[in-house]
Amino acid sequence: MEAFRLIEVELPGEGFVQAEQTRGAPGAVLDGMRHRTRIGVHGLVFSSFAIVSGMGQPAIQALVAALDARYLPTKDLGPLPGVGHLLETHIPLSALRSDAFRFLFRFHERFPRPWIHCEDGRYLIRGEAPPGDEADDVVQRVEAYFVKRGVGSVRVMAPTVEERARFDLLSDLALGRRGLGSGPRVPA
Repeated sequence: MEAFRLIEVELPGEGFVQAEQTRGAPGAVLDGMRHRTRIGVHGLVFSSFAIVSGMGQPAIQALVAALDARYLPTKDLGPLPGVGHLLETHIPLSALRSDAFRFLFRFHERFPRPWIHCEDGRYLIRGEAPPGDEADDVVQRVEAYFVKRGVGSVRVMAPTVEERARFDLLSDLALGRRGLGSGPRVPA
């Protein structure tokens, strides 16, 4: 059985609220995974669960305020004991105006359970790599996209144990396989 690998795309963090809020905040990390796409009064809206760690309550409140100012209201679902703090974000497609944002959602459609990882002001998109040589082909296509635009980088990586655990937790939340016990209820 082939080892679990990821394709990771790094985009400049400017313009990404999630990444901007981790800049200058040592240890602050935000990981998010889309769990629902719907059409409503705001057009196409992408809803994601985000786990925030390494931030105190004032920084989490500032993050929520920044997200609310740019997108639709964020739901604060409360602490995940031993993991971090859980948010649910709602981002209308109409709010995504840059090439990087458009690429983000193109990337989301190519890989099972893609997620974002923000740390030190960096915005990383991670998705499960296809098996074998297919991963190299995807990396070449993504690199060609970035070379044309002069931004970002891409690589195939093996996640750490902690990264894999975060991926599994986000996957379970996004797929409705995990509740939060006596904590806040996560909508399925």
